[in-house]
Amino acid sequence: DAGSASARYLGDVWSPEITSRITNGVLRASGLSFWTDCARQAWQMEFSGFLASQAGQAFADLPRELRELFSARGITAADWDKLRDPSSLFTAPNGSKFLSPLIFAQTSRLPRSEAEGLSVRLGAIIEQEMEFAVPSVSIEGRTGWLGDARPGTFSGELLRSGLMYKSFGLSVTLNLIRRAQAQRDITSRAVFVASMIAGLTVFGSVSVQLKEMAKGRDPRPMNDRAFWGAAFLQGGGFGIFVDIVVG
Repeated sequence: DAGSASARYLGDVWSPEITSRITNGVLRASGLSFWTDCARQAWQMEFSGFLASQAGQAFADLPRELRELFSARGITAADWDKLRDPSSLFTAPNGSKFLSPLIFAQTSRLPRSEAEGLSVRLGAIIEQEMEFAVPSVSIEGRTGWLGDARPGTFSGELLRSGLMYKSFGLSVTLNLIRRAQAQRDITSRAVFVASMIAGLTVFGSVSVQLKEMAKGRDPRPMNDRAFWGAAFLQGGGFGIFVDIVVG
């Protein structure tokens, strides 16, 4: 039940039985819940496999990006030596190896409290990067959008109605802001932001044109500002506003 899963983090969602069943039925029938779960699990497995592939490297020899990621979460060279202990790696039947936080906490020869502490920090890294790769509902985005608007008021219900459709766009935006702030200097931040905006806008333009052709129309002219404004919104996950304005 996607609604119950969200309620664990965002509070109870009260709705009539029929609307709850319709909502979950649509999510299941469209395959969105299944696709999202598969993507998140696949990403966790891929990252755990990547960590296991680096287990033979000392901390100083790890890729720079991985070292910086570890350092940001307080994982030191000594911690990495404990995490990469071969006895704590999981080996699949096909021979693939994984460095999984859960398995590490259960199989490590370290004292239980120390093993669980390292497991939690490693799990936080995986969760953080997974949210960037496969975004989900953001508590920060929800609170930033709603502010102190109370339920039952006109503004509160209007904002909550909009949040039902734009929570993904908010999550993507917040993830990009965090990733930009994590860059080393202002030049790196500018390059990152420019590359992300350019890439999202280009793919947004493809989506806009495909929508036009799906409606039986000719592709829109691409030499005016209105088109690229629509492509920018589409790439950022706010394509519904393009549909409302353009039709």
